[in-house]
Amino acid sequence: MIDDNFLENLSSDDIEAIIKLTEEFEKITVAEKNIGLFVKAYIAVKALAKNANLKIDDIIFTGSDQNNISLIQTYIRKVFDQANTIFMSRLLGNEEEKFNSLRSKIYEYEFTDNDYSTIQMLINKMRTLLQESSVVSEEHKFRLLKRLEALQSELHKKMSNLDKALGFLLDVSIIIRQTGEGAKPIAELAKEISKILTQVILVSKGLPPGEIPPLLK
Repeated sequence: MIDDNFLENLSSDDIEAIIKLTEEFEKITVAEKNIGLFVKAYIAVKALAKNANLKIDDIIFTGSDQNNISLIQTYIRKVFDQANTIFMSRLLGNEEEKFNSLRSKIYEYEFTDNDYSTIQMLINKMRTLLQESSVVSEEHKFRLLKRLEALQSELHKKMSNLDKALGFLLDVSIIIRQTGEGAKPIAELAKEISKILTQVILVSKGLPPGEIPPLLK
């Protein structure tokens, strides 16, 4: 019911208050013929509309209560339409912000265009070196190439994690230590990939890019 207690407890936000007041107003039936209740609602909505800078012409009342009630209903619905448009715009903006925030958390790591192109190029070179290597055993070759393909297929500019890339480089580092000097060209490529990943990780943690020991130093 639209009484003093209801009006005192409306939201301090004018737009939200208009919407709540309109919802309550729609419960009033014309059959009640309580012109005082309609006027109370009109005065409240008019004040809120003015505070919210909504542009609605004031009512020019007539001598008929029934006609005045109809004018008030039309006025309040016009105010509601404007208020609801603003409310929906806010809601969409808030939801978009929440969604973007969520996506930024999901895609924690982001490569620059240059880093993304470079790492793709390094992976392609490493694939060729592995395929042509005479020092890496066929068993190791098969495992590394399989992991390399999986890594490249899931490599995107934005990624939720770098587990596959880091796991692959760890595997490479172990095999390189087992193989020795003959795998040096592969080791150099792995170092370059490691450096790029290191910078991406630093930036994602809010730290400035810098030189720290790469994974395969």
